[in-house]
Amino acid sequence: MLGGGRDMKSNGGIRTGVILAAHGSRRTEGQTTLRRYARTLEKQGAGLRVQCAFLEINRPSIPEALGKMSKDGMDRVVLVPFFLLAGRHTRIDLPRMVRRARREFPGTRFQLAGFIGFDQRLAVILADRAKKAK
Repeated sequence: MLGGGRDMKSNGGIRTGVILAAHGSRRTEGQTTLRRYARTLEKQGAGLRVQCAFLEINRPSIPEALGKMSKDGMDRVVLVPFFLLAGRHTRIDLPRMVRRARREFPGTRFQLAGFIGFDQRLAVILADRAKKAK
């Protein structure tokens, strides 16, 4: 399992899993970066179980990860899109995958978090990158 995977209880005894959902890439740097985010979130997440999943190219796929979290006994699974902007994947594909998981695993509460979108904290990072550009 990516990102560790402690099976600790959080949120009042509810076993919660988080899936960071990314597009997927043949470049290992993209996968490595996402896994670093997963490990960091898991360390900060008060017992959350965090895993990476991908729309294409890499494994596990998002449907595979949703199913695995349910089969592993998570009461609640939150799919967090690792997407900066709104688009087909955030508006259509990911909601469809969550609806399907709800039908296939009715004993698990599946939720879809919002995509990253605008966030002042990201604007600060972008300004810093611009200043440091060579």
